[in-house]
Amino acid sequence: MLKRSGTPALLIALVALSTGCMTWKRSPEPVTQLLSQRGEEVIRVRLRDSTTVKVQSPHIEDGYLVGTQGVRVPIDQVVYTELYRVDVPYTVASVVIAAGIGISVSYLGRNSGSKSYKKESTGSSSCPLVYSWTGGGWRLDSGTFGGAITRGLARTDIDNLEHLKVVDGRVRLRVANELDETDHLDELRILVVEHPRGTSVVPGARGEIDVLGPLTSPSRATDLEGRDVLDRVIAADGWGWESDPTLGRGGAVPAPRDGIELDFVRPKGARTARLVVDASNTPWAAFLMSQLIEAHGRGTNAWYASLDNHPAAARAFGERLASEAFLRASVHTASGWESQGLVWEAGPEIGKRQALELDLRNVAGDTVRVRLDAPRAFWLIDRVQMEFAGPDPRPKPLAVTELSAVRATTSRGRDVVDVLSRSDGRELTLETGDRADLVFRVPDPPKNHERTILLEIHGWYRVHTPNRGEPDRALLRRVEEPGGITAAAAERLDSALVYLNRARQ
Repeated sequence: MLKRSGTPALLIALVALSTGCMTWKRSPEPVTQLLSQRGEEVIRVRLRDSTTVKVQSPHIEDGYLVGTQGVRVPIDQVVYTELYRVDVPYTVASVVIAAGIGISVSYLGRNSGSKSYKKESTGSSSCPLVYSWTGGGWRLDSGTFGGAITRGLARTDIDNLEHLKVVDGRVRLRVANELDETDHLDELRILVVEHPRGTSVVPGARGEIDVLGPLTSPSRATDLEGRDVLDRVIAADGWGWESDPTLGRGGAVPAPRDGIELDFVRPKGARTARLVVDASNTPWAAFLMSQLIEAHGRGTNAWYASLDNHPAAARAFGERLASEAFLRASVHTASGWESQGLVWEAGPEIGKRQALELDLRNVAGDTVRVRLDAPRAFWLIDRVQMEFAGPDPRPKPLAVTELSAVRATTSRGRDVVDVLSRSDGRELTLETGDRADLVFRVPDPPKNHERTILLEIHGWYRVHTPNRGEPDRALLRRVEEPGGITAAAAERLDSALVYLNRARQ
């Protein structure tokens, strides 16, 4: 574990985290000028049809941007180029956590989609990871039921599978445990949703399936201090908004919650809307979850048992955690900000897309202003869009087919088809390093409408903590108070920032 005192810990954190705290940064230069001035191992380009293409070993050839694996893109279709660079705010926040609090570095490389695991590390908590077979390899596609840290909080997640490809009438998924935890899976299925052309399918904040029509981008977006952040939330490109990790202007301590405000042009007659958010949690938020669990000391197992044996207590704990740590959405009305609900915990591994119903009856005028806020440094917001509902009925799924795996085998050779086919209390337990590969047979694609395949998974996980020592009773009492989780998180972040500033002097 990184020690709290001295600069060696800071140096270790800088070296370790600089390799993982990377993100895509938009380049101001045209791709032709960029590649003529210097070489790049990999770039990403945004095309006029709004698709994004990653290009390995890029070069220009006869009016085309060419890369490995057969990539060949007309130059005149490139809108802008992105370079893979160190993300300064994220890096600084990670170093603050590592150097100021002593986090064990068990999670590195959020944006690269990779993880490093050390058996002795307990620096972050997360959830099972689900990989999709793309036809040429495995691609991380989902982190599931984040926050379901005990059986009493088990839940069902429905998630988009952006990278899943149908190959010869079949799709393949891999669920893996790659952190210091034990995962419990009670069911894993796919949902094949047929929907009208020109619509998209997004899971709702509580697991319902929403079919969405045309989506509207924000006309304005600022952070809560009024700084323009529109370019960070206009596209799902990995370059999103996150809290400024510094102490604030002039060294002032900032508010415990942070967020963004967005304006959307409202069509005439629209009384309801769905807010569509692509976002993920930060490793800092996952780390604090581990710290909250570890604060129970030698009483951790008894605390877990109390939640498992008393469903009401588990629900109360989950609701308190959600009310503070989840992403809160509000709309501005004549009487002030009106809460509309929560975007659920997504985990730090990969962004989730979630839809949230908004009631606009108290919103006057032709602009809808939305606020998204959470404890500082808890969320990364990649894109925000809106679907407005007019007088016509909203589109609905034409058909939803639930499919269980035709083959499911663990890395230890166990057949678990029956275990995962239904939620019946029989569980597949995955220890660190375990995985299960699943194959599904899917129907032929529809001819007159579109098809989207979703993941449906039910379960929970338990983070491994030392389970020893005296409980941190002061912290446990604090988080029981209204607003206590937010306040305690802010105090720890501010303490780490102060420590880091002193270490730099």
